Amino acid sequence: MDGRAAVIGGAGITGLFTSLYLSLAGMDVTVYDRSDICSGTSGRFHGMLHSGARYAVNDPVSARECITENMRLRREAWRFIDDTGGYFVALDGEDEEYGDSLRKACAEAGIEAQEMDPEELLRREAYLSREVRRALLVPDAVIHGFEFCAAVAMEARMAGGCSSASSTASGGWPVGTGRWRWRARRAGTGTVWWSTPPGPTACPY
Repeated sequence: MDGRAAVIGGAGITGLFTSLYLSLAGMDVTVYDRSDICSGTSGRFHGMLHSGARYAVNDPVSARECITENMRLRREAWRFIDDTGGYFVALDGEDEEYGDSLRKACAEAGIEAQEMDPEELLRREAYLSREVRRALLVPDAVIHGFEFCAAVAMEARMAGGCSSASSTASGGWPVGTGRWRWRARRAGTGTVWWSTPPGPTACPY
């Protein structure tokens, strides 16, 4: 550690990755969360890893961002991903025609969209309408959010970071050059005072 320190509020995926990157950069990092890791939005989302196909026609910028992150996570966090695929299904002539626009937009955004035989799709997905006239398979997937967050938290911990569950950082002020004093309230135990840089002795577990 190089003497620099950071306090991060919130142990969702953004806070945990921030902790990991700063720890790898040599900083002393403590993460506070009022509950536990992945206990907010990061642990309550639907788990879908978008391919970007749903945005390809009307928002190609977002579509390209989605497929870029999708491919990156598949490379670096494949253990936490189920490659389920996703389907765009046409039930009438208007939907069928939209499929042409969708395939073209997906190709321009770098998203693979494959035509799929409707009969094969119905063999895989028995509860779909028997009126399926056209289907496109896109690289959507499912990501296991809690397991992914826990792995990032462990990586940050091994890099020297520290997470304090059931604690909320409520204020900080300078007490000298490069030093701060932080106040955090830990559930059930009252107020705890922390000094920066926290170092490994500041970690409650």
